Amino acid sequence: MSVVDKRNNEEYVAVLNSSKSIGLYVVKSLIALNSGAMVALLAFLGTLGNDSYFNVDVAAIKLAAKQLLAGIAAGYLLAALTYYNSKKSLMRGNTENSQDNWTIFVYYLFAAIPLLLFATALLSFIGGLKIS
Repeated sequence: MSVVDKRNNEEYVAVLNSSKSIGLYVVKSLIALNSGAMVALLAFLGTLGNDSYFNVDVAAIKLAAKQLLAGIAAGYLLAALTYYNSKKSLMRGNTENSQDNWTIFVYYLFAAIPLLLFATALLSFIGGLKIS
């Protein structure tokens, strides 16, 4: 291996490690977003009583909880996909087509799912509240 090839390979590994750390940060953020919203939802339900200003539609709150749990599960699937993609890229090495277009598309799709589930859970939660 020549000096130029070794340097290119080291740069490739550095870029791969950088993109892996950014990807894992996104995954952690999406999981924390959905988990935090679930904790806030449970805390809100725990403070409701007979003298509350809110009337709660239980079906809408259950739907919001299910969507948040699905968002957490989708975040963990995204973490598994990130791990698989980084290992696959590292095993292939520094080649011209080191990442397939479909894996990038699937990664962005899985990254959008937890965020969309959080947004729909928020809308379900807001729709399930009625101020009395």
